[in-house]
Amino acid sequence: MWTPRKGLLIQQSLIEDLRKQLEHLQLFKLEAEQRRGRSSSVGLQEYNSRTRETELEQEIKQLKQDNRNLKEQNDELNGQIINLSIQGAKNLFSASFSESLAAEISSVSRDEPEPARGGRKAGGSPRDPSTYSSSSWSSGPWQ
Repeated sequence: MWTPRKGLLIQQSLIEDLRKQLEHLQLFKLEAEQRRGRSSSVGLQEYNSRTRETELEQEIKQLKQDNRNLKEQNDELNGQIINLSIQGAKNLFSASFSESLAAEISSVSRDEPEPARGGRKAGGSPRDPSTYSSSSWSSGPWQ
């Protein structure tokens, strides 16, 4: 039979069972949230890693392109240096050739035999007949 005391005991037993179930569910919920938090944290880390990887790949592509551009500019500048060096060498050769030619002509003029220069002796006057060698008189145009 049912007595108030028995009903009270049954209610207390039910309350105790419900309290245990509630504690169990709260622990389960807490563990699930922790797992979810860790998993969302892991997911966030993966997302951040992928994003960073993509950014780094883009940076690598940009740096490679910059490197190619710099190599092209370097090649162009090296070509300009070579052209300027060649032009400078030509100018130097041309100038030294001109100076050398002028020096040679001057040297030939000084070293030229007297008959070819008019037969005058060094230091003499062009009007003084004694300054001319006998060979210049014999090889003159009037003979």
